[in-house]
Amino acid sequence: MHNHKEHQLITPARPFSDRPHSLRGHALASRAAALCLALVLALAVFGCGEKNESTAGKKLKKNRITLLLDWSPNADHAGIYTGLAKGTFDRQGIALEPQVPSDPSAVIKQVAAGRADLGVSYQNEVMEARDEGVKVKAIATIVNRPLNSLIWLNKSGIKSIKDLKGKKVGTSGAYPSTFLHVILDKAGLKPGDVDEVDVGWDLLPHLLAGKVDAIIGAYYNVEGVQLKIKDRPATITPVDKAGAPTYDELVVIASEEFLKDGGRAESFRRFLAGLRDGTQAAIADPKLAGDSLAAKVDDLAKDRDTLDASLKMTLPVLKSAEGKPYGWMDPLTWTNFANFMRDQELLKHAPSPVDAYSNDYLPGNGPAK
Repeated sequence: MHNHKEHQLITPARPFSDRPHSLRGHALASRAAALCLALVLALAVFGCGEKNESTAGKKLKKNRITLLLDWSPNADHAGIYTGLAKGTFDRQGIALEPQVPSDPSAVIKQVAAGRADLGVSYQNEVMEARDEGVKVKAIATIVNRPLNSLIWLNKSGIKSIKDLKGKKVGTSGAYPSTFLHVILDKAGLKPGDVDEVDVGWDLLPHLLAGKVDAIIGAYYNVEGVQLKIKDRPATITPVDKAGAPTYDELVVIASEEFLKDGGRAESFRRFLAGLRDGTQAAIADPKLAGDSLAAKVDDLAKDRDTLDASLKMTLPVLKSAEGKPYGWMDPLTWTNFANFMRDQELLKHAPSPVDAYSNDYLPGNGPAK
C-alpha cells in the first residue's frame, strides 16, 4: 500500500469499480456492528484540534480537520488528494485528514454527532437528513450536476427511451427507480411499460451479461468509463438530460453545531479555499491528479488506465459555476429538487432547502491568499 492507511479509517478501500452511488438506492447496507463501533471510536479521537508545525523554520499553528469521504478515494476526490500533494491545505493552515468510512450510509450521522469535522455526501441525503431532524448543512458542492445515468449497449438495438418499452431495466433502489419513472413519463411511457429489475449494486455485470437491456443508477464517469475500457459501445445519458431534475451530486457537509463556532467556521472556509486550489491544480494537470490519487490507493495505481480515463470525464465537472465562487450551490437547483422529492413522496414533510445548504462559507473566485 502506498501509505494509504494514514488517510483511511479502518477498512481497506474497495476496488474503484465498487464505489457506491447514493442515488442508486435509498440506503446502503450497513457493515458489521463491530466495524461501526470501531468507526465511532476511531473518529472520536479526532476533531478540529490544533497542532504546531514548522515550515521553513517558522512555527505555524494548524487546524486539524477530519474529512469523512463518501467512499474510497476516486476521481471525484481529485481536488482533495491533489491539494494534499500540492500543499494547498497546508498553505491555508489546515492539517487535513481524509478518512474512508466503514459504513458509507452513516457519514451524515457521524458528522451530525461531531465525530468528524466535515463529510462528503449528496444533496438528496442532506435533504432526507433534514427531513428527519438531523442538523447538518451542505457548505459547498464538489460535483454540481448528476453523474447518475441511463445506459444501454448500442448492440441492444435501443435507439431512444421510447424503445425501452417491453425491455428489462436494471435499477438499484428508490432514487434510480423514481428517476426511471419520471424519464419514462417524459417519453410518453408508463412504469408498467418496462420490466424493472432491482439488481442491487450489480448494475454493470447485469448489463454486460444481457440479464437487463438497460440500467439506471450507474455513473458515466465510473461504469461509463469501464464500458469504454472494455470496448463495449454504449449510449450513456445523465438523468438530467433524460428528463429528471438536476441536483448537486456531491457536497461537503458540516454540523450546524460546528458552524455556530466562529473558529471552526473560519477553519472550514480555509479548508474550502484549499480544496478550491487543489481542484484548480487537478484540472490544470490531470497527470498530477492521477499521481496524487494513485500514490494513496493501491487499487487506483494498479488500474491507472481506468483512473486516467475517469479523471478525463470527471475533472471538467469539478469546475466552479461560471462567475461564482468555488463550491457555489444554486438556490434554484436546491428548491426544485426538494420539491421533486416532496412530489415523489421521498420526503415526509414540506421541504426547507434554504435550511439545508449555505453559500456563506465559500472562498472567493481567485487563488487563496
